[in-house]
Amino acid sequence: MIFQILTNNKTLAYKGWVTTTAVNTITKPEISESVPCFCNFVKDYEELAFVDTSNIDNNDYRTFYIRKMVSTSEHLIKMFKNGIECILTGIEYTSNPYQPELVEFRVNWKDVAEQNGYGKFYLELHCTDFGVLKIETSHIFNVVKFDKERAKDTVKLRFDISGLTINGKDWTGVKWDNMVRVHGRLGNHGYEIESESIETGAREIIEVQKSAIDTFVLKINFIPKSVSTFIIDELPFINWFVTTYNYFDHDNFKDIKTNVVSVEGEDIPNSIYKNFNVNLVSSIKKVHRKYTL
Repeated sequence: MIFQILTNNKTLAYKGWVTTTAVNTITKPEISESVPCFCNFVKDYEELAFVDTSNIDNNDYRTFYIRKMVSTSEHLIKMFKNGIECILTGIEYTSNPYQPELVEFRVNWKDVAEQNGYGKFYLELHCTDFGVLKIETSHIFNVVKFDKERAKDTVKLRFDISGLTINGKDWTGVKWDNMVRVHGRLGNHGYEIESESIETGAREIIEVQKSAIDTFVLKINFIPKSVSTFIIDELPFINWFVTTYNYFDHDNFKDIKTNVVSVEGEDIPNSIYKNFNVNLVSSIKKVHRKYTL
């Protein structure tokens, strides 16, 4: 059994289960609640994870924020490549001084590939609570060298939570940089116009400014409930940074900042997977001032 302490003299936590060094022990907080992680993912689902040694923007990763729940549980993480256990590596651990019950784990697939090579990876959590062992498995992350042909028709979604309260969860002091790569396309569907006017002393209405806001439709294909819960249910109220890779598109977008307007789901017959259309608007306005006071 291979297990690696991520940071010396630190406490490791994942979805409420913890393993500790001789130095630190996690205590149960007043309110405990797990943050979305991979524990309910469909094991056979594969997510592409790119590694690019020449362009860091193409490197993929995955971050988990977990709330500590109990201090008596024992917890191990294993990493597997192509079904065979390998060295657990490429994981960064940080703590939040504002909310010490929150723990962050970030898996950098570039570091994983440097240690273990390319392949299909998944993680196992071995949790022992009151003498009962429970094993949970992530879905597969297909770690490959970046290639524009392979990246075609994929979209990289990056999320940023910073000091918000979302769905009753308190993220005060938290800066969460996370991402997921899905199969899909982003289309620019035009723009919306906003107009601002003033009324003069002579009761004349004068238009002083117009703003154009780009609108988009993101088509996400063939994702299971666990992934849709992560990106659709949990993260609709924050900024989505979208990067596309289809070299046949009229436009390719790099880390554009957007907001979710609405989501439409499409069932796939006889399948546990689903398609989604996510309507987005740009967070940046193109402003034209017509009048100066």
